[in-house]
Amino acid sequence: MPMNTQQVSRLTTSEVCALARYGKATLWRRIREKQMPPPVDRGRESLFDRKAVEKALGLVDDDQTPALSFNADAYREAESS
Repeated sequence: MPMNTQQVSRLTTSEVCALARYGKATLWRRIREKQMPPPVDRGRESLFDRKAVEKALGLVDDDQTPALSFNADAYREAESS
């Protein structure tokens, strides 16, 4: 059985808030208002599809060219310090 080698990038709620410069309440309000995509993985922590978030924030062009770079790994490292 062939394995899917394409890995989908996910962002945590905190990472989405940092990227969007929203508070958590604002993020969830925007999701209710359909201005932001809902989380795709739920469990202990909500995870968001990175491409959908970037598109909703206008950070990528229609051809998927990034207009702004956000390094989630660097953010996680800075938050843990």
